[in-house]
This record gives sequence, C-alpha cells and structure tokens, in this order.
Amino acid sequence: MLLMRLGSDKRRAAFLESLIPSSLKGFARCPCKVVGACSSVAAYYMFISICNELGCSVNDAAQKLEREVSGRH
Repeated sequence: MLLMRLGSDKRRAAFLESLIPSSLKGFARCPCKVVGACSSVAAYYMFISICNELGCSVNDAAQKLEREVSGRH
C-alpha cells in the first residue's frame, strides 16, 4: 500500500534507487537506475530483492518508505 501511495512510477523508482547506498554487501557505491515502468507491484518485488540480495535492512527500508509517504524525509 505504501508503494502505491508514493503515487508515480518516478517516485517509486527514486525511492528504490535511494536504498542502494545502505547496502551492506559492497553495492553501496554502485550506480543504480530503475529503468522503465515501476508499478507498485513491480516496486514491491524490487524492494524485496534490494533488501535480500544487496543486504539492505528491510526494517530501515520500510521506515524510510513510511517517512517518504508521510512527507517526513
């Protein structure tokens, strides 16, 4: 629901890209770009993949998403 509430593919993509610097598996400085459509469903799967595969904390990412949606960045 929170990813849907971000409102646009562009905002969802920007949010997902912002997670990469918190990678604990050496990807923190790697350039990352979400290309193409980023529906809320696609964003959900990318969110899970970024957290699982790149070593980003799912708890930290979820809190960041809540702040982003509420406007409290």
